[in-house]
Amino acid sequence: MDPFMAIGIVSAIVTFLDVGVKVVKGAIEIRDSASSSTLESRSAAKVAQEMNDFVDRFGIQHQAAVTTQEKSLCVLAKECSAIAYDITELTRKTTAAEPKSWTSSLRASLKTKKYEGERRRLLGKLSDCRSQLDLQLSYWTRFVSQCPRPVSKATIL
Repeated sequence: MDPFMAIGIVSAIVTFLDVGVKVVKGAIEIRDSASSSTLESRSAAKVAQEMNDFVDRFGIQHQAAVTTQEKSLCVLAKECSAIAYDITELTRKTTAAEPKSWTSSLRASLKTKKYEGERRRLLGKLSDCRSQLDLQLSYWTRFVSQCPRPVSKATIL
């Protein structure tokens, strides 16, 4: 056997064992967790939920945007909300159907490993979207504070 072929086979075996160990550790974590998911999945779901809560508190989905600035904020907030929804759906896919079942936990761990890149990609997109939203909100509040509108009695009441 060629030495390079032997090194390739050993490398493939080590990689297979490494992935297998990670899947088994993930299955144990899923089986022992109250939410039937891994810590990374729970963390991603929490970030997505906080973004949805912010968009809901912001109330931008229900307001009729008037200015160009408000329209761009609406579009950006809806985009953030859509990404958060995708993260939530991905988390649902990777949650064990039967919480204390080894088979279900292994299946969920495999799915978690399978969708790991997708979860990271979505979290990156959400981070970028959140940064853009923060930038626009900062600019908008700074602009509004520098150019105050006249306040009428109807606005105060």
